[in-house]
Amino acid sequence: MTVIKTPDEQLLKRIGVDAYMFLRYIRLCLILFALFSIPGYLVLIPVNAINQEGLDGLNKLTFGNIRDPERLWVHFTSTVLIVIQTGVTLYAVNREMSRFILFRQKYLLNRQHQLDPVANTILVSGIPDEINTEAQLMKIFDPLPGGVKKVFIMSNAQRPNRRVDNISKLVRQRNRVISQLELAFVRYGVSKQKYPHKEVPRPTHRPQWWWLFGKRVDSIDYCSQKLHDLNIKIAEKQSNPANYSKQASAFISFNNQLAAHIAAQSVTYHLPLAMQTKYVDMKPEDVIWENLDIIPIQRFIRRFLSYVASFCLILFWVFPVTFISSLASLSALIHILPFLGFMQSWSPVIIGVIQGILPAVLLSLLVALLPIIFRALCKHEGTIRRSDVEQSVMTRFFIFLLINVFLVTTFASGIFTALGDLVKNPISSVTILGRSLPKVSTFFVTYVLFQALVGASREMLQINRLLYYYIRAVLQFSTPRKILSLNRLTKFQFGTTFPEHTLIFVIGLTYSTVAPFILFFVTVYFLIYYFVYHHQFQYVYDSVIHQTGGLLFPKAMEHMVVGIYFFQLTSLGLIMAKGGAVPAVGMVILILITTGIVRHGKRVYLPLLKYLPVNISQKPSLIGLEAELTIRRNSFETKEDTVIDCYQKDIYNLSDLSTQEDALPLSRQSLPETMMFLHPLLRDPMPVIWLPQDETGVFQAESNNLKLNNIPATTGGAHLTSQGNIKLTRWSDPTPKYWLPSELKHYGIGSDETHVTRNSQPMV
Repeated sequence: MTVIKTPDEQLLKRIGVDAYMFLRYIRLCLILFALFSIPGYLVLIPVNAINQEGLDGLNKLTFGNIRDPERLWVHFTSTVLIVIQTGVTLYAVNREMSRFILFRQKYLLNRQHQLDPVANTILVSGIPDEINTEAQLMKIFDPLPGGVKKVFIMSNAQRPNRRVDNISKLVRQRNRVISQLELAFVRYGVSKQKYPHKEVPRPTHRPQWWWLFGKRVDSIDYCSQKLHDLNIKIAEKQSNPANYSKQASAFISFNNQLAAHIAAQSVTYHLPLAMQTKYVDMKPEDVIWENLDIIPIQRFIRRFLSYVASFCLILFWVFPVTFISSLASLSALIHILPFLGFMQSWSPVIIGVIQGILPAVLLSLLVALLPIIFRALCKHEGTIRRSDVEQSVMTRFFIFLLINVFLVTTFASGIFTALGDLVKNPISSVTILGRSLPKVSTFFVTYVLFQALVGASREMLQINRLLYYYIRAVLQFSTPRKILSLNRLTKFQFGTTFPEHTLIFVIGLTYSTVAPFILFFVTVYFLIYYFVYHHQFQYVYDSVIHQTGGLLFPKAMEHMVVGIYFFQLTSLGLIMAKGGAVPAVGMVILILITTGIVRHGKRVYLPLLKYLPVNISQKPSLIGLEAELTIRRNSFETKEDTVIDCYQKDIYNLSDLSTQEDALPLSRQSLPETMMFLHPLLRDPMPVIWLPQDETGVFQAESNNLKLNNIPATTGGAHLTSQGNIKLTRWSDPTPKYWLPSELKHYGIGSDETHVTRNSQPMV
């Protein structure tokens, strides 16, 4: 309960905007279905339970149990309830969108956001070669209010000129050497602690491709020399970005926030597709750097092919989903496929499991494969922002769930059940489907319960991550850096998780009058997940990285509108199938009114979703903020203290950083603005070898020896226990975000000292 009682303001600072809006969506759905359950259980279920059609089980509580057209006038009450539910849902959507617009505007103008240099920066893609210079871009954008502060032309470190080696290969090689070196140190140190009075041999290996027959070398000396050589090579290439080809993209940093938002909405070049793609509030960690160099026409073709592939996948998945859904009506499936007749002799318990639980389990497993494919397609099509990938995945995955889980499941069981009668009497198709479709509601109750109980339990237990943790812990010899990597908070996948819950909303709303007993189960579903995600976002997930500023929330509202339409169309079809003409006319009018309200809402809200209005930027008091926002930009001045010393003075203590409300994201906490918009490979810092402290002083001696040989190292933040296990006392990597020139010179970068020699007198 302590987690639930966390104030919204504190919760927002702790979990970020996207996670906060996600919780608001879950809470909204919980409130709506709790309200809808009252008339559903007090009015609709008693009417359906008259049992005119003689249905059994939960099916006798559905709309399909009504036969007499006269009794459908009682169900005119249902039509009234449909109108009320539609009105309440549309009101809730509009109310939440209004609050979201206000919330986002305050987010764009708050102090923490404006301290971030990305608030005044845009990313422009598809820049023609003839104007892809700092002077030309400055000339285009400088007339905007406040002018341009700085232009950052992107260099493609992954596609260098022929005379320069690929720096990405060197960085990957350095990371492998670091892992090998730290592992050799830890194995050596653990052995020294275990056998303090014996001469412990230093670790050796056969290097590179001749490992099978080559001469064994000292692993520590070899990797130390290799690391120092790689540090020098990488630093030389990073100091000459002109050797790398320019990308067709640039970051434009303005002197004020308003200019950035105006520039992002402006038509900046006369040629088609050129410089049309512009992003405001572009965070460097949100960039997919390899996609920046894709020209507009190539991106268009890739996107087209990606959508075609997604469409084919959605259609292909219909067939296995249809078969799984048909298991909910096993007798009908056997009628169509007689060779499955042997299943009728099975135990009623087994048949009950097949028809009740197995379809929901198999469907959940089948659905889990698609997000991986959709995310890969979105990246390959040339999407520049990771947050845009999440939004695109969210849209595609929702369409997939809507078609394959909701529509196919709904119609598959009805069609299999009625197929024989449809062949004999096609004219009776509407009546037959109107009677058989409500029966599939039992499947959806099972599906909702399965997701609520099993899905929520799986979310809390994190079984996959738990198994992965212990498998790696057992199979791998741990180093401080590997332990840190293994214990990092998981990134929450909004793009694939949001649609799963919006689908439940669509299912619950659509069947709220067809099978009103589902309302209770949907309410329980959202109640459970509201508690679960409150805990998970605060203690399990790192939901702050790759923020969209809450832009996934409007998409969730669009999914709710889709649910309203399916709710109305399903109700219209069932009323018509039962012969209720007057309620059907009322439903048609309601659909037209809903369409008008939705179109008006899009026209009102869409322009305000992404960009900052001019009047509010000049007068924040209109939305309740201070009249004057006199925020000075962070100077990013750094003292000449060495980063290693700072680390050992607890500056990198994560618990301290988490209490700094105005702190920038940890991914660039100490990065100067001049380096922030460089390609990550061009600013990849020289890593610090991270060793644990130990009682014998072996690791401290090795750390000192590395420093003497121009390799930065530290023993801070980790210690080796007497049992030979490594425990962390710091939860951030000791490698700084960047090095000062004086520090690089201290470690021999740029000097002639390129050979590593062992210290003959180790310090203990």
